Amino acid sequence: MLPILLIDTFGREDGLNSKKPMFMPFCDDGTMSDNDIMRKYYEECQRSMALFGYDIELGTRVGDFLERAGFDRVTSIKRKTPLGTWARDKTMRVIGLYTREAVLNSVDSVIGKPFAALGFSEVDREVWAAKVTASAKEDHVHQYYNFYFWYAQKPEC
Repeated sequence: MLPILLIDTFGREDGLNSKKPMFMPFCDDGTMSDNDIMRKYYEECQRSMALFGYDIELGTRVGDFLERAGFDRVTSIKRKTPLGTWARDKTMRVIGLYTREAVLNSVDSVIGKPFAALGFSEVDREVWAAKVTASAKEDHVHQYYNFYFWYAQKPEC
């Protein structure tokens, strides 16, 4: 769950594109409760990463950095990325599978030192890891993350 900022030019000479997943889970159909473990996990991740100087919401503000760097026509597109394979669309199910794998692959590292810094014992961290892992594998809760795509154009020299 470390803040990830991927910057690719995709072979374009005139622009910059970056992708940043946001980790607060959302749900539009009421299948996720207000005290959902993934939501609590995100909140604890946000608190723990802040202790190390990381802002996991940075992706929502990439445009500010691009503008300050002198880029023109800064644009953001926000897309919903499912957590798991619950989506009807086949492509979105594959994307959801990859999203789930990303979450599952990051749990141990986030639960380790960052959660320890919040004062969670080793046993508490193991319980968190088990709950988050089980929740990420459940497809009856239709959770998604917002994924931000930022586009900008290099200024004329």
